[in-house]
Amino acid sequence: MNFALSEQQAELQQSLARLVEAACNLRRVHAIMDGAEGFDAKLWAQLIEFGAAGTCIATEYGGLGLEMIDLALIAEVLGYQAAPAPFLGHALAGIAISRAGSAEQKSKWLPKLAAGEVLATVALGEGGTVWLPEQWTLPAGKPAGCFLFEA
Repeated sequence: MNFALSEQQAELQQSLARLVEAACNLRRVHAIMDGAEGFDAKLWAQLIEFGAAGTCIATEYGGLGLEMIDLALIAEVLGYQAAPAPFLGHALAGIAISRAGSAEQKSKWLPKLAAGEVLATVALGEGGTVWLPEQWTLPAGKPAGCFLFEA
């Protein structure tokens, strides 16, 4: 079994690494982490342009239509460089809607997520005040649905 990256996967990582290195040096990372900004909006805009916001979103919704391995390769580069961008939560929200959203939710939200028009994340929990994982009662593997809340 071959675990080596394909030529395209290696180029994806190298291109992304160059982008992040040019856009966000270590001083900027520290300034973001120590400040109130939350993330680097300029870097996030560049990642959107790169296609990262729509990594695992189907092409029919404007995403790249890539696989989970590609998401992991992007996350590896961003994590290695401590890139202050909301990539993971945003990507997971796209995956959640892709897999558990209604047709209406998919057509409404996936194009906006892929284009970076909205920023999203996920939250796990049950109804009411049950938010801690040890309080959850939904068995693993049982779909719970996809609920979207607009701020």
